[in-house]
Amino acid sequence: MKFKKIKIKLKIIKKSDTVAEAVSKNLNISKSQLLDPQSSNMAVRLSLAETSVISETKAYLEKEGVNLDSFNGLNALTKRSKTTILVKNLPFSTEKQEIEEIFSKFGSIKKIIIPPTKAVALVEFIHPTEAKKALRSLAYRKYRHVPLFLEWAPLASLKSNDEKKDENKSKIMKQNLDESLKLTDQDSVGSTLFVKNLSFETDEEKLREVFQNFRVKSVKISRKKDVKTGELASMGFGFIDFENKNEALKAIKQKQSVVVDERELVLEFSKSRGKSGKLGKKKNRKLVDLKKLKGTKLLVRNIPFEATRKEIRELFGSFGEIKSVRIPKKFDGSHRGFGFVDFVTKQEAENARSALLNTHLYGRHLVVEEAKDDKSIDEIRNKVGKKFGKQMK
Repeated sequence: MKFKKIKIKLKIIKKSDTVAEAVSKNLNISKSQLLDPQSSNMAVRLSLAETSVISETKAYLEKEGVNLDSFNGLNALTKRSKTTILVKNLPFSTEKQEIEEIFSKFGSIKKIIIPPTKAVALVEFIHPTEAKKALRSLAYRKYRHVPLFLEWAPLASLKSNDEKKDENKSKIMKQNLDESLKLTDQDSVGSTLFVKNLSFETDEEKLREVFQNFRVKSVKISRKKDVKTGELASMGFGFIDFENKNEALKAIKQKQSVVVDERELVLEFSKSRGKSGKLGKKKNRKLVDLKKLKGTKLLVRNIPFEATRKEIRELFGSFGEIKSVRIPKKFDGSHRGFGFVDFVTKQEAENARSALLNTHLYGRHLVVEEAKDDKSIDEIRNKVGKKFGKQMK
């Protein structure tokens, strides 16, 4: 059982084995235990693990000043940097010092960014000619028995060269806050904050204590089952629901980057939008409608045919209490590739949709959106067939 290519809202993580290693370390188990084919819920654990790795990697890159929006819709037409190289296909055993030694042979390096998950690396040179030489010389060169996949990073992926390093942290914090403030102008913004970069030691009680000066309705940390102990373990992110939008706004202003259990929290409104609160409009991208949910029921498309109703319930149940799971079947007993998950509350449904935006199950990218009450089964089946026929080969 393997992960397919994982996305951080951008297609930069290539090596599935690295993801498995990162998750195994966090759970304090061996990779063989994580990938045990005898386990009844292995596929679900891998999907939840993927969600956790995505969240942790995004939080680290944002903290280091990486502009994740610049990686959206990455293609041949994207404007590229002449000094920054994107390094993919890294093994989990990657050491930053070794990467520096390999690349520094070609010139002066300004910055190297490698998240704890080792999912990807960014190497920034001072001089474009030296960066170009490194890219040509090191592309597909083997590092710890695997080839390095190199390409130029997007032009705006890192802060500009004239920014001082000691100003970097405060500017990133301001950027996060500004984006959050922009979102409050949108009617669809609710009163729930998505909390990333949580320590695995932080629990709901501790998180509620940090936000005790605000009117908090509920706190939920997403969890997955620890295969070693059988207990539920934190996935490194969660949700805080406030009584109103103003309370959430005050919290994000005052608590952005607050340190809890030696980790800086990354706060944002529980919405997955592009720059300035708008979704991208590229013709060839399959976009998901991320307007505020009107109900508690989600439509899940592109469900792999080997997935069971029990696995769907277990996957979505990590984000709230479920009322029902329904997966329509064909005459031969196999399901149609889509289903419905109905939560007890609207916010739990929103939490699941936000967290599972880039998650795969059995290597298939799940598409999660609001279920429209006026849609018949046949209408949804036809829509699924048209949009995902090519993916189901």
